[in-house]
Amino acid sequence: MGVKGLDQGQRAALLIMECQEGIANSAVRSSPLADMVAKRGIIPQIAALADWFREQGLPVVHCHVAMPARDSGIAWPINCLLAAYVWKAGEFWDGSALVQSHRDLPVKPGDISMVRYSGVSPFTATQLDGVLRNLGVETVVLAGVSTNVGLPGAATEAVGLGYFAVLAEDCSAGATAEVHEMQITANLPMIATISSAAAIRAAIAG
Repeated sequence: MGVKGLDQGQRAALLIMECQEGIANSAVRSSPLADMVAKRGIIPQIAALADWFREQGLPVVHCHVAMPARDSGIAWPINCLLAAYVWKAGEFWDGSALVQSHRDLPVKPGDISMVRYSGVSPFTATQLDGVLRNLGVETVVLAGVSTNVGLPGAATEAVGLGYFAVLAEDCSAGATAEVHEMQITANLPMIATISSAAAIRAAIAG
């Protein structure tokens, strides 16, 4: 069975959303989301999928979020509840240990790193769209966190920019099992193809 967005030989890139030490590693900072990441075991799954993309010569992009460094002169816009939570925590400054890539999902040579300082999508105020277009990418394969906000935001903006969006469901997590299930069955299928790492590999290979 084909995977829509990969069924016509579209060139794909793997976008790893917010798999950062202070967001997705429960050993560093416990939270409902980090605990679900551990429970679902998605980090090893993403790492294996990323290695496979690298072997195929396909882009692997680490999409991180951080508050601008205090001395950067760049403001962190507090324009939604999620941004307010991040600001109140006061921990996610660019360059801090918490915003680094999950220790079991490191940035490897040839990978692309994108850090955003606002919004809920990796395309917001970054060079991601231009980088992907220069690489001939037509489909973004999404993995990481969260199915609450970040992954739907990434899929929505990707589709708005003309890309196909595919979610590697077994490489993703939400803050609760119930929210994750609702998103992958009710909301995300409207804008993205819901698939698995194995099916994505097969579709690209075949």
